[in-house]
Amino acid sequence: MVDSVPVKASFPIIFALSLCKEGCIADFGQWHDKKWVWDMSLRRQPFDWEMNQWNCFLKCTECVVIRRSINDTMDWCFTLNGIFSVSSFRCAIEDFQIFKAMFSKHPWKRICPAKVEVFLWQLLSGKFLLGDVLQKFGLGMDLNCKLCKNDNVTINYVFLLCPWTWKL
Repeated sequence: MVDSVPVKASFPIIFALSLCKEGCIADFGQWHDKKWVWDMSLRRQPFDWEMNQWNCFLKCTECVVIRRSINDTMDWCFTLNGIFSVSSFRCAIEDFQIFKAMFSKHPWKRICPAKVEVFLWQLLSGKFLLGDVLQKFGLGMDLNCKLCKNDNVTINYVFLLCPWTWKL
């Protein structure tokens, strides 16, 4: 992170050129004579018009001090201790836009079964045929939640807000 902004957002050109889009620090360098040496693998050399961002990126990496005594880990950014929890995930996705930003912009990486990928795609793109969607197509449907009997059910409500959903 650079000033609480992900590196890919701070340096989008460099991120696009990178061969390794995700990984730990260990994937981007190596130890040489007790000193950490960065090794960024790019698809190609930066063009002249990309050099300003490349030089800024290199200047930022020079400021980072890597120590052998500290383990290389990935932390969950929605908790203070960096450990994932279901409650922290729920808090993060209560705002549906945050949920979409976390998952919809990343190409599918085959880290989950195809059924789960299709389910997430339907959820994020609003393709579930719930009452509010069917009503847009002129199909008169009951908009009440079948679990809690609340009215005016939307995708957000069924998956994020319905008390019965969180009991499952």
